[in-house]
Amino acid sequence: MIASLVVGFAVVAALSALGVQLARAIHGKSTWLELLGLAYPLGSGVLTWLLFILSWMGLRITALSLVMMAAFALVGATWAAEVRRKQILQSANDSRPLIREDTGGTSVRVGLGLAFAVLIAAALVISVGRSYAA
Repeated sequence: MIASLVVGFAVVAALSALGVQLARAIHGKSTWLELLGLAYPLGSGVLTWLLFILSWMGLRITALSLVMMAAFALVGATWAAEVRRKQILQSANDSRPLIREDTGGTSVRVGLGLAFAVLIAAALVISVGRSYAA
């Protein structure tokens, strides 16, 4: 009973940590109240969407795949939040535009867009291939 309670708290904490990093990356400067309000719904929603994409690609959802996807998403969200933090700090110091090339501005967007397109294309190819194989 206590073990399941600890696991439950760990899951909520992990989803909230993912949500906080995503909110920091999207919203930039925000208060802790805003981050806490967005943390759990944003984290659980994004992880659910990522798991849907994995299952759509034909991969089995196991405890290991869930943990690996959550870890991958948390690392990516933390990186994006750090890039966003640097952009905010640099834009406060000078009068240049908020998105700068040396912090990865356009290249980050292009890279994320390409990664998303590859993921969707792989999911489509795999799902169509599986439907014809059945």
